[in-house]
Amino acid sequence: MNTEICHHLKSHGVIVYPTDTLYGLGAYAFDTEAIEKIFRLKRMEPRVLSVAFDSFESAENYAYLPEWVSEILPGPVTIIARAKGEWKYIVKDGKIGIRVPDNETALQILRECGPLTSTSANMHGQKEMKDIAEIKRIFGHDVLYVEGEAPKYKMPSTIIDVVDGKILREGAMKITDYSYFQTFG
Repeated sequence: MNTEICHHLKSHGVIVYPTDTLYGLGAYAFDTEAIEKIFRLKRMEPRVLSVAFDSFESAENYAYLPEWVSEILPGPVTIIARAKGEWKYIVKDGKIGIRVPDNETALQILRECGPLTSTSANMHGQKEMKDIAEIKRIFGHDVLYVEGEAPKYKMPSTIIDVVDGKILREGAMKITDYSYFQTFG
């Protein structure tokens, strides 16, 4: 099903794909040329982007993740963890942002094509766009659009730094629902 999508990504292409939280701009996570296209599309300065994986187990190949994280992935959360390597635009200060979206369309693409960047499909500094038609008006033909299961939360992910034990942003996942966050600052 995703042969065209994977081919587009392998050709340094960028896609707009649904996640559980919002639509994301995706490029192969370790393709600096494609990631630089994302920065141009979003009109933003280069910075570190999170990476979406198809499973907790896949993410463990790139990050040191506490076992309890497997209980909340897939889900509407970004986990900041110690990275197992150095990758431009992916790792900063030895940390990597991990996403495993609870969206079957996203998971299928990730299983077939590999890890992708996970950044919201909007212009930098602007509100999140929740409608694919609105996203198409902004990005036009510069990206490949993936249809499928729409985002169910329509808000950003919760960001949890498991290295420093901090909740950096409360988003779609309500932290009060999970007792192990009570120890976080």
